[in-house]
Amino acid sequence: MLTPLAMRLDRVVQWPTSAPPPTWTARLPPGASARQGVLECAHGATVRYVVAEPRQAAAADLVTVVLSSDPPCTLDHVGLGLAGDLLAAGYRVVAFEAPGNGFSRLGTTFTLRDCALIVVDVIERVARTPRVVLALTCLLGLAGMLASRERPDLIRGVVVAQAPRPSDAMAWMRRVDASGALLVPVIGQALMAIKKRDVARAWVRAALPRDAVLAASPLVHELTSACDAAFDSGACFCLASLFQGIARGLDAGDADALTVDQPAVVLWGAADRTHRGTDKRAVTSLFRDLREYVALQAVGHFVDLEPAGRAEMVRAVGVVVSAWGDASPTAPTGGKL
Repeated sequence: MLTPLAMRLDRVVQWPTSAPPPTWTARLPPGASARQGVLECAHGATVRYVVAEPRQAAAADLVTVVLSSDPPCTLDHVGLGLAGDLLAAGYRVVAFEAPGNGFSRLGTTFTLRDCALIVVDVIERVARTPRVVLALTCLLGLAGMLASRERPDLIRGVVVAQAPRPSDAMAWMRRVDASGALLVPVIGQALMAIKKRDVARAWVRAALPRDAVLAASPLVHELTSACDAAFDSGACFCLASLFQGIARGLDAGDADALTVDQPAVVLWGAADRTHRGTDKRAVTSLFRDLREYVALQAVGHFVDLEPAGRAEMVRAVGVVVSAWGDASPTAPTGGKL
């Protein structure tokens, strides 16, 4: 019972203290356009999002790729890399922040099912097109898989990276939370309120390939600087509430019997030190139409931000789209979420 109370406390303590930046920090190809907004979602959560389109293209004619930032990274991190790559390849991009991260407010609950509902919300209210590919990472990847199972009428393809099998996700969270504090209600929230900047810096360094960190790669500086800039502007990083909410949902059976029918590609950054103990191939058993499993030896946790990972994600989206075998915007019907 302490988890819901702790999350309500987190909403007050880490409420984003300023409005989202007036413009989206992004590297866009010539002629591309972008607009950002904020969705009001269930349980009091808000979701900052951006819609970006290539030059002179009608949304209905394009495949839309839905992305999400992976905490502590924000929507502006997405703009520094993968979004521009996808636009240059001719895709329409819809990207969002998970509640409790960046300038998106935490709700009173945040289970895997809650997050899947947010994915559906973003597609129905922002993407609004029948040709959608999800390209999500980490725990957001699991939420995307759940959304894909429940709403095949909205989602035609799936690309996931660093997404463990649900039964492995809890073990991964415990490994990342070496002190055991983040998964303890109230204590974890208090720690993040005081130390969110330090935790974010440590997270980035642990998640990137060891060689990149030791060599002081420009990417390390770029990612940590973008986190610092977000915190300077009042961004939140409610990692304890996110972990506790996801764990609570997994315990309640959120991902039981999870399978995905759509064409899919699974990517893994093999140099991700946070996933040393994860059985990386195990998640592939959940996909009934898996087109590829690709292990990226020189890529860490942030597959969507590291150059080699970004290129592979763009290619993976193409693999999924080519599996449709048609150019029509039709999709199967159904849905429970």
